[in-house]
Amino acid sequence: MIEPDFKNIFQESKEVLTGNIRKTNNTLTLHDLVKHYKNKEIVGEESLVCAMTLAAINNSSFGVEGFSGSGKTYIVDKLIELLPDVYKIQQSSELAIFNIAEKINGSKYIYIPELQKAMQNRKSPIIEVIKDLTEGKDSNRIVTRRKGSGVKEFSIKSGVTIIYTLAVENYFKKDEESSRRLIRLRTDASETHLEEIHEYKAKKRYSIRESEENKKALENKVKEHLRECIEMDDVRLIDPFSNQIMNMIPKTQKSVGYIDHYYSLLDGSAKFNFNNRKKANIDGKTYLLVNLEDHYNVYQIYFKEFIQTLKDLENEDENLTTEYASIQEPEWVSFFCSGDNILRESSQLEQLRLKIPSIVDEWYNSQVCNGILEISTYYEQDKIMIPLKQNEA
Repeated sequence: MIEPDFKNIFQESKEVLTGNIRKTNNTLTLHDLVKHYKNKEIVGEESLVCAMTLAAINNSSFGVEGFSGSGKTYIVDKLIELLPDVYKIQQSSELAIFNIAEKINGSKYIYIPELQKAMQNRKSPIIEVIKDLTEGKDSNRIVTRRKGSGVKEFSIKSGVTIIYTLAVENYFKKDEESSRRLIRLRTDASETHLEEIHEYKAKKRYSIRESEENKKALENKVKEHLRECIEMDDVRLIDPFSNQIMNMIPKTQKSVGYIDHYYSLLDGSAKFNFNNRKKANIDGKTYLLVNLEDHYNVYQIYFKEFIQTLKDLENEDENLTTEYASIQEPEWVSFFCSGDNILRESSQLEQLRLKIPSIVDEWYNSQVCNGILEISTYYEQDKIMIPLKQNEA
């Protein structure tokens, strides 16, 4: 009689619990993502390309706004090339968007370049469509047939993600609900950015360029990786650092709604790094543990824009403007230790600790080596190292 291999049985059981069965085909970093966009001649917009890609991964509606000639549409076009099931809207007639409802309903994303062109008429139905879809509702329109021969109902189904570009000099005032439900991102119009572009063009004239084969190989990996990340609708996130973010943000009616956009990019970051995050299968559901790295990168990528949007929504309230200006970058060691404590002590996570006793230590050790916090960033190839203080390690 053959004895069962208990070692393998227990190993398989552990894999089911920790979710090791599910992996993405590629293990990429945000720095790899930035490199791809640079291969597409996008320079000095590292934060923007990361933010919009993470939003798309998490199926969060967003727009990129900027002055004419700032490259906003070109930048978003390069993202669109990577995404599955995108319907691009270029018509701006009164009922055009409903005439293509069936095509839109088979898509995952609606892309509206130069949104202001489709909104010359403030009564354009596209405004209501955006509002309905970002509220999670179907957008319906009843139209009288020609010569009064009855009516026809059009319906654009919810569940589709809106992506747009907008020229700020033609800026239309989005209603408060739409502003709350759309992530606003902006191109960089600073002098520093212009200097970066000039420097890039000068260096390009005396640099050995990467082969087209290597560029295409990276593009294919990024495209495949994003498609796998986008399909993670069933993955749930455990973010032990969320209390820290909550404590940083002024408690206003606007921030209550808009904070979800910040969390959305964090979720997108964790999904993008799926292979490098600790996972747990509990009651048939996959949970992904957020790392400090996710918070560090999203803070650098989006926090400034997030706060500026909140300030705009608050109509420049003087007291709130002062409060927002006083927010400091987190002290990352304390930030990390707080998250570690949540994972180890919170009653909300008792089931996780009981099912997988080793997962918190594994999560900790995946980020700390010899008392040093290691963080992969979107802006550098090498990791940054942050020493843990002895009394906090």
